[in-house]
Amino acid sequence: RGLRLDTCEHYGIRTGYNTESGAAEAHYFPVMKGKNVTGFIKRTLSRPKKSAWSVVGDITVKDQMFGQSVSKPSKKIWIVEGVYDAPSAFQSLMDHQQVPGQYVPNVVSITMGTKNALQNITYNKKFLDSYNEVMLAFDNDQADPAQLAKKELLGQDAAREVCMAYPEYKSVVVP
Repeated sequence: RGLRLDTCEHYGIRTGYNTESGAAEAHYFPVMKGKNVTGFIKRTLSRPKKSAWSVVGDITVKDQMFGQSVSKPSKKIWIVEGVYDAPSAFQSLMDHQQVPGQYVPNVVSITMGTKNALQNITYNKKFLDSYNEVMLAFDNDQADPAQLAKKELLGQDAAREVCMAYPEYKSVVVP
């Protein structure tokens, strides 16, 4: 993904290494409740994407969104879909400012997937309402009828659900 060390440090992302080969084995994304880490979202690098994700510790929709603990007061906050998306968007927004260092963007992600996006956002609404603008930038995919029948929401389905509940939030599709 091209994430720099400073971006990973900003979010507290950790890397697990193989003690024999020294190769990176996993990325760990901290999830907080208040000032305490309740667990990590783990991405095992050697596994296919669908089976690579797991949780270490106790994580629920009632925890903070990933990146919330490093967000600062400002006018705008971005909510993205995944834990890799938050640091990627943050780094891109930092790198493409007209005046370098003009501002530090606030980018968070939902922690329990699109199926639970509304619940995670609702639980953290007081925090989100401290910003003038809440921007959703979820993946540009949609569930097919079979997925919808099983209540499997994808990016744009979840964004629509959140914006129906909170019409003051804006949803954008980033190319």
